[in-house]
Amino acid sequence: MTARQTLYARLAFVLVFFSVVGSLYFSEVAGFPPCKLCWVQRLAVFPSLLILGVGLIRKDSLLHTYVLPLAIPALLVSAYHNLLYYGVLAESKATCEAGISCTTKYIEWFGFVTIPLLALVALGGLTTLMILFRQEGRK
Repeated sequence: MTARQTLYARLAFVLVFFSVVGSLYFSEVAGFPPCKLCWVQRLAVFPSLLILGVGLIRKDSLLHTYVLPLAIPALLVSAYHNLLYYGVLAESKATCEAGISCTTKYIEWFGFVTIPLLALVALGGLTTLMILFRQEGRK
């Protein structure tokens, strides 16, 4: 693993760490139950923390091959979630009929920063860092 790859992996680890802590805070401390789409995104983010940690310890130059297959689909789900949340797409009864609505507003910091937007930024950042990690390894 090159020095630049190590930097990208460390940044990804920190980003995912704060995503996991934030997600757990919102659900377990603040009491905001996650919707179905949030759960799908969590299925990618939570194991990524462990994968990134082990990859950093082992200095695994193939780290991106383990993280990107989780991050990219979750990023697409997150993009869809944001389109629902901000009203660009109509909420599907099939996706959000059971349990919490995928458009429930819990926070809106500065008038636009929402939980789905935080997830989109985190998953976009994780995906970008892992793509940069991969490109650095090809040099």
